[in-house]
Amino acid sequence: KKREKNYRQQLDSKTHVRVGTMQITTLDSLVETGQIVFSENTVVKIDVEGFEPSVMYGGEKTLTTTPPRVILSEFYPVMINRHHSRRNMAYVYLLLMRKFG
Repeated sequence: KKREKNYRQQLDSKTHVRVGTMQITTLDSLVETGQIVFSENTVVKIDVEGFEPSVMYGGEKTLTTTPPRVILSEFYPVMINRHHSRRNMAYVYLLLMRKFG
């Protein structure tokens, strides 16, 4: 399931920003449609500027049924908490990493 997402990216200091639209989908959707294949030797790298919990939630089925060998992820609590309404989302993300990683 794909959808469009508006984004705003700070390029430097506080004066230059890039604004646009990107297409987003879930990890589960990519696996279900055969766009990527998971196996016991899969290595997953997640670096999505604070949206890491969303990646985990969007891949819950895949990560549960075919756990990857390794999950590498950025962990920047300030950005994670900034992008999610739940106050302790950075802690929740650590729990998700423990569950899936």
